[in-house]
Amino acid sequence: MHKAYFLPPFLLQNSVRFVLRMFFSVFARLKVLGLENIPFGHGKIIFASNHTSELDPILIPVSIPVFLSPGPMFYTSLPKGLYNDLSWWKDFIYGGLFFKAWGAHPVRLGAKNYAFSLERHRQILEDKAKMCIFPEGSRSKDCKIKSAKGGIGYLAHKTGAVVIPTNVSGVCNTKAKNLFTGKSRFIVNFGKPMYINVSEDLSDEEYIVSYKNFAEQVMREVENLMKD
Repeated sequence: MHKAYFLPPFLLQNSVRFVLRMFFSVFARLKVLGLENIPFGHGKIIFASNHTSELDPILIPVSIPVFLSPGPMFYTSLPKGLYNDLSWWKDFIYGGLFFKAWGAHPVRLGAKNYAFSLERHRQILEDKAKMCIFPEGSRSKDCKIKSAKGGIGYLAHKTGAVVIPTNVSGVCNTKAKNLFTGKSRFIVNFGKPMYINVSEDLSDEEYIVSYKNFAEQVMREVENLMKD
């Protein structure tokens, strides 16, 4: 908690986590699997998840009991300017005050220059925080897993973070009214830890390929966690 950017997510997430967990458990029959796979004592943890709904960044921290992980979770997001075509209330949330308070930090577009693009995220992980990344880069509108980007490989390599493949299912195309009818059934499934293993004498191009391959491997594990 010694870093200033920890405070808003810490206050917001911890204050609403229990309430939202009860809400989703009752109205969306939220089921959480695989908590035993998360090595909370490791410190640096990246949750790598599929992304099919606006609810994903909320469901993942809500699925982890506060007593197991009292600190906040951080996120990678797109720069605010890429959300400008949304409605006024979504513009407030996406890239706005709510995003920042929930722990989202935008990437800096750097043409595969991961050190430039993910500088803040690397710093956050070095401070032994948890981070959630959607390796596909954007939300999947057809509910299928898309090709992954290599940023997660870079962060895992440079920080020594453990990666937890995470699958959120049942949320794709969910309408708000369904949350109050009992028709929804959400599942968050945490998989076994994954570690990147790359040589230390690769060229820049070879590192990019290695990071991309690791990201694709992670997403295959995420897909394997899918529950009907």
